[in-house]
Amino acid sequence: MRALPIPADLAPRIAESVELGRILYLLDKASAIGTDVALAHVPDFHQRGVGGWLTLQQSDDSGQPRAGFAVMFISREEPFRTLFRVDIPFPGEPTFRELSPPQPLDELGIRMFRARQTAIAGVPPGPRRWNPIVLPGAAVGRPDAILVYLLAAEQRAGEMVFGIHYRVLVSADGSSVKAAVPLSKSALVIPPPRGPAGSTPVAAMVSQIVTDWPLETHVFVSLLHNRAPIFVVTKRGVWLVVGEKISLVEDKPKG
Repeated sequence: MRALPIPADLAPRIAESVELGRILYLLDKASAIGTDVALAHVPDFHQRGVGGWLTLQQSDDSGQPRAGFAVMFISREEPFRTLFRVDIPFPGEPTFRELSPPQPLDELGIRMFRARQTAIAGVPPGPRRWNPIVLPGAAVGRPDAILVYLLAAEQRAGEMVFGIHYRVLVSADGSSVKAAVPLSKSALVIPPPRGPAGSTPVAAMVSQIVTDWPLETHVFVSLLHNRAPIFVVTKRGVWLVVGEKISLVEDKPKG
């Protein structure tokens, strides 16, 4: 299938979707690994006062990002403290630590975790639990805010969850929602394929009316499912998302 030139006005949007989708996938994967490790080490995990987690990319002494992540499990009650920590090098084996006594969060950590909780409280509750991802607002050109993604979780292995995911901008102090944008108009879930044993689906197809281009959540879902091809139909045409690559394959406007 021949790729068409991406319109100049959409090229920055496509680049942003690819970069954000990649970050969401890596942080979500690290969060899942960290949670599994913590549950394996703490049998009474749910009785230990954990209010949630923060997953951050690790950095070296000079502040440069490293190929690894830290998942910090934070107390429910303020002052927020780290109860457990899982370090996940890529590649490498995760390491678990219980902090005794629990370690208070620094000022940035407090604002990020508060923003996480504020975002969850600020959107309509759905039928699925949220997997929150917290990023600097500068990732979407908003250095004055904290960016929180609320990703609707899978409930069955193999299903593709396209919505409803939220992108939430929270004030820099983490206390108030500035904007909460649903990244789809419906809670679309494509169930696991039911083809013959050993068969592989060719591609998934979804409609997107929130924007004229594929979003970071389309990239995220494709990466989550081993770079599964996803056709995204918008008013500007038909797009093909395969992992971190987005191509325009038909440029006829959709009604």
